[in-house]
Amino acid sequence: MAETGHFLAIWNRPGNVHDSNRALQLIKRIEKQLSLFSIRFRADSAFCVPAVLNYLLQRQIPFAVKAPFWKLLALKTAAQQRHLWYSIDEIWSFFWLKKPIDSLEKEHYALLFRKRSKNLRSLSSLDLFSPNNGFYEYSAVVTDTKQWEAKELLLFVSGRSGQENSLSELKDDFAFGYVPTHTYQANSAYFQVSQMAYNLSISLQHDMGLVQKQASNSKTTRLYRGWKWKTFRFLILNRAGRIGWEQGTKVLYLTFNKVTKHLYDHMIKFQML
Repeated sequence: MAETGHFLAIWNRPGNVHDSNRALQLIKRIEKQLSLFSIRFRADSAFCVPAVLNYLLQRQIPFAVKAPFWKLLALKTAAQQRHLWYSIDEIWSFFWLKKPIDSLEKEHYALLFRKRSKNLRSLSSLDLFSPNNGFYEYSAVVTDTKQWEAKELLLFVSGRSGQENSLSELKDDFAFGYVPTHTYQANSAYFQVSQMAYNLSISLQHDMGLVQKQASNSKTTRLYRGWKWKTFRFLILNRAGRIGWEQGTKVLYLTFNKVTKHLYDHMIKFQML
């Protein structure tokens, strides 16, 4: 869930398969379980396939999906032949294409971007499927509507990096990238525990007052900025201390440090609010 960073569910697929494998079934499952909520679909070029896009168009689910130039050659040709590009800023420019993918049944659009390269290089490479020509780097986004500001759509697609950071932390700090057994059921249970531990780490930060609300914009959909789990573990969990007694009550003695005292005082005050 992009707004908080929690993972709503995990759906394991057997076999060593690509991320987009059975993606349509997953979208239908999400739509059914979250029928009372508004859904927006944002994905990379692996999910730019007719079955997925046609379903999203039919169900009128808003989407923005990166488009691969090597697969959709019409986009590459359009970018090469285009002379008039509309400016977003000094670096980015764009133009719209209507119904660029023949295999899609309903009306759709593609927004082609080009980014001015920082280091201009000579055209020494062969012109195969690379959308970059040495002066500009090109990219394209397929969407269901043209009611986007170009900059807003660019930021929305770029905001997917926040979700990738959540996945990276889940894999690295909560061992989600490790497959412990050769049994599907056992692995499924393991991944569920890993997911719950990650969600708990986020909820803990909210309950302890360690998150800060940040201004939402077209790129940053996360409403709160929290700590990385490595930071949380270092500052909260791995503190050296000694358990003692004071007037019949167990207490934890820590080495005195002003910064640490301020942190713990803040958490205690937050719990009392």
